[in-house]
Amino acid sequence: MNIEDLIISGKKLYIEGNLQEAKGCFLSIITINPYHLEGLNNLAVILFYEGQNDLAQDIFKKILSIDPVHKDGLMNLYDLLNKQGEASQFIPYMEMAMAKVTQDHELGLFLEDIKKQICQGKNRTVPSEVLNAESFFVLSSGRCGSKTLNEVINTAENVRSFHTSRPEVGQGSLEAFWNRIDKKEFLSNYHYPLIQQTSKDGFVFGETSPAITAFSDVLAETIPKAKFVILVRDPLTFTRSALFQNFYHGHGDDTYRFTPSKDTDTYIQWKKKSQADKICWLWNEFNNLIEKVTENLDQDRFMVLHFEDLFGNVRTIRKLFDFLNLKGFSSSRVSEVIKVKRNANNYGRFPAVSEWSHEFRQTIEQSCWKYALKYGYVNDKTGNARQRSTQQKGHIKKRPVVTIGLPLYSGGAMLADAIESILSQDYTDIELMVSDHGSDPFVREVCTNYQKMDRRVKYLPTDDRIDYLGCHIFQRMIELAPSPFFMWASYDDRLEKSCISKCMEWMERDKEESIALVYPRSKVFNKDYEYLGIGNDSVKADQDDPCERFVHVIRELQMCNAIYGLFRNRYVRKTRSMRVKNAYAHDNLFLAEIALLGKIIQIDDALFIRILTRKYDVTMAQHYAEILYSNDPVTLEEGLSLPFCRFTYAHCELINHSIIAPERKEALTNEIVHCFRIRWKQQLDNEIERLMQLVKKDVYYFTWDSRSYDDGIRKESKYLEYFNITDVLKRIREAIFLFPDNGHLHDTYKKCIADAERMSRVVIKDMKYRQEAKS
Repeated sequence: MNIEDLIISGKKLYIEGNLQEAKGCFLSIITINPYHLEGLNNLAVILFYEGQNDLAQDIFKKILSIDPVHKDGLMNLYDLLNKQGEASQFIPYMEMAMAKVTQDHELGLFLEDIKKQICQGKNRTVPSEVLNAESFFVLSSGRCGSKTLNEVINTAENVRSFHTSRPEVGQGSLEAFWNRIDKKEFLSNYHYPLIQQTSKDGFVFGETSPAITAFSDVLAETIPKAKFVILVRDPLTFTRSALFQNFYHGHGDDTYRFTPSKDTDTYIQWKKKSQADKICWLWNEFNNLIEKVTENLDQDRFMVLHFEDLFGNVRTIRKLFDFLNLKGFSSSRVSEVIKVKRNANNYGRFPAVSEWSHEFRQTIEQSCWKYALKYGYVNDKTGNARQRSTQQKGHIKKRPVVTIGLPLYSGGAMLADAIESILSQDYTDIELMVSDHGSDPFVREVCTNYQKMDRRVKYLPTDDRIDYLGCHIFQRMIELAPSPFFMWASYDDRLEKSCISKCMEWMERDKEESIALVYPRSKVFNKDYEYLGIGNDSVKADQDDPCERFVHVIRELQMCNAIYGLFRNRYVRKTRSMRVKNAYAHDNLFLAEIALLGKIIQIDDALFIRILTRKYDVTMAQHYAEILYSNDPVTLEEGLSLPFCRFTYAHCELINHSIIAPERKEALTNEIVHCFRIRWKQQLDNEIERLMQLVKKDVYYFTWDSRSYDDGIRKESKYLEYFNITDVLKRIREAIFLFPDNGHLHDTYKKCIADAERMSRVVIKDMKYRQEAKS
């Protein structure tokens, strides 16, 4: 069905109460056109009805980012926020709509009415119990020991201190930083009731979560008795801690971490910063918020506490207790609490500040100079860099038996832990080649640090200064690996200690060298390190017949963990898969090619630890965009591409460009087409339907991240339009090879042919005109 039919069908099903079927119609519309406002609105209404408020809210906001005066989007968003008690969040959308609305009288009246209601809500007073309560708030940037401080404070007899970590508070903090919510209303919903109850029970109230910092200006203004503890940390050790936790590169709380507002030019520039630069920006922004609050406070309402004193000076803690009017100070209890590390991990030999290069330290110090100076963190605070022992571990032969290739672009603590899991293998005759793309200076710090400590580590920066990991890096590692055996590694996965040795046992027993790959079973964890079970990654491809092995791989391959197994390098060097242009999922294609060259063995031991850090809550288009960009951004610029058709066709190329007998090629090509049409049906159908709908509208260039040429460029660019049509024709031809029975696809192909012929006449006319002009 086309979009118009889907809209009619979806509305009818919704009226009849068939919500799931209606939802399916609207999802199909968005798959075809991610910016179809009516489809988005109807889908969000159903999600709201189902109780999926966060998802519905995101969609309504997306609608208004496209059309700020979309009447249904405005009304539905307000209804949702009002029912959640968060009507003030509607203010920026209301103000933007009121500035643009001119013709729609009904919408204007609606917005005026909403404005009155919100203003009435703003005028609510702070409860007297809150005004008179003894309370304090710890302001910090995070990674400053606030959780430990909370436990220390709670050793007092007359206090209830909280370290709030609820998602709604984290989100509220971010919205407050962006000035998109009514801070008073938020505090009255989430904090004032707790303060009231604590005060009623006769206790001092405290809050130590860094999230409260975004509300500190309102707290200082509305609660005159409130005190503030400014918890600060050396920017160098703060940056190290945040890098260790992988801030802005996959940490679980990155969703709520401060960034510039995403609808601003500042965000575009900020996004290009390195990980370390973003962390310095975060440190400065928090301290800027704190400075704005404290400069208007009386001296007796705030106290500065250094992170270093929290862990090394009990007398300072005694002063803190006195400042907050806390009773029952016990140095022994405080010392016991401080011994226990909270919200901290120890993975790998992560480089200490003293081991950083002078240039990297200087970069951090210059970025954070203003507040580092204010709080007494001068350049010589950490002393001269300690000289690390020059003795290196791991004596290595001229040619190691196993080379492990680790391509990376970030990692934090996960990177150090991944490297440790490789270097601690009980099979020691290894070499670890680490290659990055050169755009993150701290990755270089970690890698050079390990290279100094262990001779088996070889750091090979590409210096491309890019922010993606293309397949060329994987291919480069194959070409540079000198060893008879080869493995790839990932910064976010781990190896059990005996992983390589157990795989090597199979290789050493294989005197005929018929085995191309040995890989273990895997243990799967989510991003929070919660065990999910044994991975579904079993492929039975140990037969003598290469064609039989190939069929098992394309039928059975699920999780692609086998790519991190132990390969016989002479087989790996024969492969062409990593060089295939524009293929989606090169790892799947690579394993299929390996199956043609040698046997694939899976051992019973679960020795590979897979950590699922990828985002799984994205649309199909977003997923395609991320994958294509990570392989090579150029492939994303192709516009109307069919990634899964190309993926399927690439398997056919693999077979038909090989030295297999023609009759076997025929059978395997047939198997690929039939197998993939079933296995990847949804993906193939969706991308083909999307292409047909766009071509129907004469759109021949539309990327997976929703970029297209405007009408002006299209009309003026004869050759560009001709090229794009020709490019699309090639892709449709591949799709028709896979779906010769799809009549609509044939019709689309005919339309493209007609449009190409029309454009060829335009181009020929232009060529003649240019020739005449020259003569």
